[in-house]
Amino acid sequence: MLNLLRSDLYRITRIRGAGELMVYGFICLLIYLAIIAVAISVGLLTAGSGWMFIGSDGHSVYSVAIADISLSGHLLPVLCCLAMSQVFFAEVDAGYEKSVNASVRGPWARVVERVALAGTVSFCLTAITMVAGVATYLVGTWGTGTFDAAGSLLLWFLEVWFACWAYSLPPLIISWLTRRKMAGYLSVLYATILPNILFLLASALDRLWHTPVLTGIYQALAPFSPGTLIGHVADGAGAALSAGAAAPFAFPGGFAVQAVVVLGVWAGIATAAGLAIVSRRRG
Repeated sequence: MLNLLRSDLYRITRIRGAGELMVYGFICLLIYLAIIAVAISVGLLTAGSGWMFIGSDGHSVYSVAIADISLSGHLLPVLCCLAMSQVFFAEVDAGYEKSVNASVRGPWARVVERVALAGTVSFCLTAITMVAGVATYLVGTWGTGTFDAAGSLLLWFLEVWFACWAYSLPPLIISWLTRRKMAGYLSVLYATILPNILFLLASALDRLWHTPVLTGIYQALAPFSPGTLIGHVADGAGAALSAGAAAPFAFPGGFAVQAVVVLGVWAGIATAAGLAIVSRRRG
């Protein structure tokens, strides 16, 4: 499994080969570089007016430059999903997956490695976003902005990473299952579209049956949704120490524990689904 992970990391970090991690890391940087360019341009045009691109009205760098830009619209987690889907389909197109599956332990090692690779890619893109967000904030406020405490930043970084990691696993399952690029790439929108559809469907059925059961089930299971995690960390670093989900799935230790539990649940689901899929295809 470690050899597979090292091989994939080498392949996705190649500059000349346009490795997926390099491509999506550059996209993360490009977004913030564009914002900095706008900040500097407008600042020069309005010199002496006291104008700042990002207001420092009590909001910290992590709430403004990172959460509002990369998390509120699910931009960062969607990029993590796209990177993983592209890695999978690049291997399918090149026939590399067939050579791995031909070995005795290959398919099972590949499944575990794929989940680990999703975590590695999510970590790298989250780190790039954090660094780029801090730089953008410094430029946007002309160095007058405020920063959260280092402990809150570290905890929030881990929560954002776990949320993006969990977010990238369902599309990976869809890619494994369908092996169709269209389905794999469109599935990255699941957390922004599917919850709304399910909630509307549950509400409609509850009104039809004159019972709140389905809506209650939906709301009870919502804390386990990767999209719910993203929505929570998008509130900024203040979410790092918050209470997290309410009953019936209130997590002792607050949102930090909830993030770990949700990641564990989806990592388990992805691993089990992947093993079931490759076992069936080998059989």
